[in-house]
Amino acid sequence: MKGKSQSFNCSNYSFLSEPGRFVSRLKDQTITMSKKLRLECTFTGAPKLFITWCKDGKQVCASNRFNTKVIGNTCVLECLHETNKDTSGKYSCEIYNTYGSDICHAQVMAVTG
Repeated sequence: MKGKSQSFNCSNYSFLSEPGRFVSRLKDQTITMSKKLRLECTFTGAPKLFITWCKDGKQVCASNRFNTKVIGNTCVLECLHETNKDTSGKYSCEIYNTYGSDICHAQVMAVTG
């Protein structure tokens, strides 16, 4: 199309940049031995968020004991083995990006059934 030019209007596009924050936080749990622990919380924020799980102040990574994953805007920590006395403790999930961060906690208590 000779002689015609096209214009590009940036105002039609949204460049979202917001700090990570939780919209649904972890909840304290009492869990019966022999059950499997699952913790989850939901977040919002952009651009890309980084997620860190901790138990009693020490980072928890995916391993033969724990599985960590993100499903949509939900952070999930699953204990791959049945609950035992070592499962009890304070769990934390932190999300962060260049615009900010948020953290939530849950106290987990393992009890005999």
